Amino acid sequence: MNEIKNISYNVKNLNHCPLDYILEEVYKLGKINILTIGTGECAYFTSKQNFSDKQLNYSYILEDKEIVFGDFSSLEDAFSLLNNSEYKTIVVITCIPAIMNLNLDYLIDQYPKLLLFSAPCFKEKNIQKILSDFYYVFFSKINLTIKEKTEKLNYDEYSYDLFIDKISSSTLIIENPVYLKLAKFLSEKYKIKIIYNTKINNLNFYKENHSLLDISQKDIEEIEAKLKKINKKETYNVLTNYPSLKEFVNQYEININLVDEKTNDTIVVNEAKPFDALIKFIRSAYAFK
Repeated sequence: MNEIKNISYNVKNLNHCPLDYILEEVYKLGKINILTIGTGECAYFTSKQNFSDKQLNYSYILEDKEIVFGDFSSLEDAFSLLNNSEYKTIVVITCIPAIMNLNLDYLIDQYPKLLLFSAPCFKEKNIQKILSDFYYVFFSKINLTIKEKTEKLNYDEYSYDLFIDKISSSTLIIENPVYLKLAKFLSEKYKIKIIYNTKINNLNFYKENHSLLDISQKDIEEIEAKLKKINKKETYNVLTNYPSLKEFVNQYEININLVDEKTNDTIVVNEAKPFDALIKFIRSAYAFK
């Protein structure tokens, strides 16, 4: 089985395939093996990161016997080897085996420590969707013991153990859209409370969750007061990473035009958190002359 490792090409810093995102995420988390199944170029990605000695990072190059004749005996040997590893393995099916419709699902299902993930094609460049699918596929298969506590999932980097600890919480605040798909699954399976803080919500949401979100009631009251005094005859040009702002202000008959470039009359609200973006817009529009 040494050939699995030997066919990994020593090519660094490639950045032309969405598979990059998966490989880098597995590396950052740790305690997850990865097996990339594909042809030619796909093998390059096994050397993208210097994984720890315990964390296996292999590729398997498909040949005629698999693609043409459907002989998966060598693949089964690889699966058996990885199934005996200390860590679970994410088996990434890349473009060619997906296009050829090679049915590897039934094989992988026989190995409890292997999880199948169909990698996005070369055209898929939406990193949020790619990582969202990855986190859902892998961590939805992990059995959790829920603890009575509240945790946040934001844009920080997490180790495997820390991530498991966070998603094992009875209340989970989601601030990074990457985790939305997984969070929905967790709420249904474990009946945990999910607070979705990835967009600008209505004021009742902030009133109910202000303590968990570290929002002062004084700021909420300020928004309520200034909403009544903002000039509703004006149209405000807004550059923001929260398009949900438009839905919010529409409730109060305030007109905004979402723009892609800044001009002299543009209100820029690109704060990291939705509520911070909201209150900045309210203050700016209130002071607008």
